[in-house]
Amino acid sequence: MKIFKYENIDSTFLESGRMSPTLDNGEYLFLAKEQSAGRGQGDHSFLSPRKNGIYATLLVKRDFDLKTHPMIVKRLTPLAAVCATEVLSEYRGDLRIKWINDLMYCDKKYGGILSATSIEKDKITSFRIGFGINLGDAQLPGEICQTATTLNVSGLDYDIIAQKIAKHILRSLGDDFIEKYRSLSTTIGKKVILANEEIAVAREICNDFTLNVETQTGEIINLKNTFGIKIL
Repeated sequence: MKIFKYENIDSTFLESGRMSPTLDNGEYLFLAKEQSAGRGQGDHSFLSPRKNGIYATLLVKRDFDLKTHPMIVKRLTPLAAVCATEVLSEYRGDLRIKWINDLMYCDKKYGGILSATSIEKDKITSFRIGFGINLGDAQLPGEICQTATTLNVSGLDYDIIAQKIAKHILRSLGDDFIEKYRSLSTTIGKKVILANEEIAVAREICNDFTLNVETQTGEIINLKNTFGIKIL
């Protein structure tokens, strides 16, 4: 795995996308000490203060046949969430996952996962997994610290931890990890505000990592992602 390191960059996720066309097939890890435009799911930003955490993206350039790997696109984000949680549990206990990509500690978000794939015809030619994780003791702004936190484990080599997470992801690509994901989830039983403002309750994480919720009328709705909804 080749590693690219940056003192400051807009986003390792964006940089990996820019660099991908110029790189041969292989595995690449992009690391930054600080990001000026860290990204989360959708249009969300991810605050990335200097030397306060892991700001990383794993790029894998390799062909995956969608006929033989039909679930790979849906698996990338939850797999990375499980792998990050397992590695970081060496340094802090009681780490959980909020469906589908939020890394949680004491009911607050300390990190998140972002993934993207490049598809040509019936094959994935590359994929990217970004992971941003608050580890240090930097003070988060007041409006953010209401829902976000840090693991506060400064003094560690964050680049080494990022490499551990990336290697764990690569080793686990073919694993069946759905039960691990379910056991780490904080979501089942939580109220969910749907896009139409209706309130539902999370009932089941399905085998394809989608979420079944039950409305107040008893209707079961299958959610593919968190866009437009809010999990309380």
